[in-house]
Amino acid sequence: MYNKLQNACVLFIEVSNSITSVSNSFPNWKQKLPFLFYADHNILTSTILSSSLSVTLKDKLSIIVVKYSMNGTMLGHEPLTDQLFHFCSDQIRAKDQALITKIGYNTQFSCSYDLSTVFNDNTDDTNYDELIFYDPYLYIASANKYYPLPVYVENVDNKDGYKLVRRFFISDRYASNNQVFMYLKSASFKVTVYDKTKIYPPLIHIEYGVKQLSEMTDGDKYADISFEGSYRSSLSNFETSIIILFVITLILVLALWIYRVFQYQRMELIYYNMNMNSNIRSSQHTVDLVWFARIILVGFGISAHLFFWFLFFVSSYCYLAYKGQSKIQFLLPENTDSMMSAFKGLLTYCFLAKLLHVLMLIWDQCNVDVFFIDWEKPKGNIMALIQQQQFMQQQQEQHHRSRHGAFPMGPYGQPQQSWGMNMTYPNHPNPSPQSVQSNHTNANQASNHINSQNKTSDEFNIISCWRKLFIANEWNELSVHRNISPAFTFFIFLCFMVGFEYQYLSLQKPIASGSVNDEQLVPISDVYKFVLSAFFLGIIYCVEYLYSFFVHDRFCGSDPYIDLVDLASLANISIFILDLRYHGFYIHGKSVHQHADTSLEEINRNMENERKQLCKSRGLVANKDMFEIWVSTQFRQQYDEIYRDVLQFELNKLSEQAPKMPFDLSRFDPTNNNNNGTGNNNQQNTQQNEQYNILMSQQLIESSKVLSMFLCDFIEKCCPYKWELREPNGFERVFGPLPDLTTERNSLFYEDVMYRFKSTLMYVGLQYDLIILTILTFCFVDVMVLSEHNSIISILITYIIDYLLLAMRTYLGEKNVSRKTLIDEKFLI
Repeated sequence: MYNKLQNACVLFIEVSNSITSVSNSFPNWKQKLPFLFYADHNILTSTILSSSLSVTLKDKLSIIVVKYSMNGTMLGHEPLTDQLFHFCSDQIRAKDQALITKIGYNTQFSCSYDLSTVFNDNTDDTNYDELIFYDPYLYIASANKYYPLPVYVENVDNKDGYKLVRRFFISDRYASNNQVFMYLKSASFKVTVYDKTKIYPPLIHIEYGVKQLSEMTDGDKYADISFEGSYRSSLSNFETSIIILFVITLILVLALWIYRVFQYQRMELIYYNMNMNSNIRSSQHTVDLVWFARIILVGFGISAHLFFWFLFFVSSYCYLAYKGQSKIQFLLPENTDSMMSAFKGLLTYCFLAKLLHVLMLIWDQCNVDVFFIDWEKPKGNIMALIQQQQFMQQQQEQHHRSRHGAFPMGPYGQPQQSWGMNMTYPNHPNPSPQSVQSNHTNANQASNHINSQNKTSDEFNIISCWRKLFIANEWNELSVHRNISPAFTFFIFLCFMVGFEYQYLSLQKPIASGSVNDEQLVPISDVYKFVLSAFFLGIIYCVEYLYSFFVHDRFCGSDPYIDLVDLASLANISIFILDLRYHGFYIHGKSVHQHADTSLEEINRNMENERKQLCKSRGLVANKDMFEIWVSTQFRQQYDEIYRDVLQFELNKLSEQAPKMPFDLSRFDPTNNNNNGTGNNNQQNTQQNEQYNILMSQQLIESSKVLSMFLCDFIEKCCPYKWELREPNGFERVFGPLPDLTTERNSLFYEDVMYRFKSTLMYVGLQYDLIILTILTFCFVDVMVLSEHNSIISILITYIIDYLLLAMRTYLGEKNVSRKTLIDEKFLI
């Protein structure tokens, strides 16, 4: 087909070259000869139509096709309707078929056709009885002219590199004597607008398919047919503007990233200088793989945020410019255009980068140090009896140590003369054997000392543990609380997009309306679907947040995090958190009343006294109970030693009491001859596991008492590690305090008036990141993963990812609370 080396074509070209006169100024259209070939592809950018044709939005182009038989006989002419998708014409309404020539309306259609019906002699379709050629023309009514349109045949072989011809056919089976069937597999009608009212010559792009009769008899008789109509405008100026805006956004990303790196590195240098001043060896200041990974993930988070907003605002401009234009101002580029490829690539990057960033934030939240301080004291005469017994026991211990030449011990297992002077940094890479032995000895003494102090009170059963367990469970529950509901959001979103058919506002037609019937021929735009999805999800999230903040928390309930502070004060429990090595938060819950572990009547009486201001105000300082803290090196060192050494000693003692650990892998090794899988062995292992869990709980309780005692003395300023309250200045109120701890001797407390503990430690603090991730997830799945737009499947996958992130935060957070508060996991429900 169109092979210029065939005899007929060679003869036609010779005759054509011998004629000098041309028709209608086309060099290859010779007088009295048919117009079959274009000399080159320059016709695609020709402005020959500018003088005679001016178009406006929603104008219809009048395309006429002239029909010729195989022997060249003219069979007449007709408007272009379904010739380019003839095999699917029965599936498209007649009024929709006219959209393919309507300016600004992009169309797309595909179907599967049974080609075996072509060989059915009883068919009523006369198009299959003989080969018919179609010559397309653009009719210009104002000038009463017919302009020949080029046809680009994808799989033509004309031996000269040019594929622009003048004629096409729908199907042909007679050229091969009914052995091979050639059919119009795919076709497209493309129009490019320039200067707002001018167009280049429209192009018909065609690809033929070939099917042998033997293939159809073997059962492979169906063929996929497709058609696409597209209207594009010159976007060179717009593309330049987008590049400039992208560069500005990229510069902003780099600036913010450098600032975050500087801020993080400054913190690391402060830690390093503090460690050096305290003669503590540390590797935290080195640039290692973990440092590099964190910096990269921080850059991912910043870039995902800014690039998302870049995509949203650019896409919103495209949507409003396309849907709101009365004259031709903007037409979306093709899916194969470089701008569309860049859009999809940037959307994919934003999704992956934001997902990794959220995982990093979840990991950070699940690795903070959190501890609950119980301020409750025994009551009345029992307290005096316990103090008397403790005093007598301490006198006996000091007398015993003085006989052996030892210093009297401080309350945390450190000799009183060396308190704060002989400490070992917990991350010391190579501690000496003497230091380790000394730490274990001190831990042993501390544990025995605390055990003896609490033995009597535990036997009397005068202080309940349920208050502490209750606060721990409330903390664990609120750590994953969100004041917006993803399930409700997704339901409302589907109601708008699917139920009210708002998703069809993203159809590629220049009017802000659409229905499910329009989708049959007019495709949904990836860019416009992204805009609508981001807009509706963002609006629903904002409405939920505003309702929660202005209505629910004020009229229907209260802020659960403020309630947590009040509950902690009622339970006489303080919460001490360190999210970084020297930074954290403190929620003061020490009750202003004598006891919190009392009857309900007494609690109501105490609350009534507070209401009538018959007692002093709550708070570490009057009416101040939430603080952002920066602790000193000495405090952190003592904290680590108590946490590490006491717990390590208890676990060492546990290993002596439990000769065989429950997770001894050798017992589960199938190659071990001693493990025959008998019922007796399994029963013995189960009993040992239960004993191990009981012993483990006991050691955690004892270690918790030591650490609680230390923190109580720190808050009460009854130990060498002092703290002071400071007021943040103007800059610190906006960006948060960042003091130079190398010049400070004491720990610093700043009132947390902005509830930064909630945004730093709780899952609700990731709400903005989760909203952005939700929008990106839905759009990524709907645009990139699914072959066709499907809001229901996309929102289902988005919900699954959101649920998995919540489940991960819940599981890891519960593990962290159990590990850091020294409360056994079985108490967290």
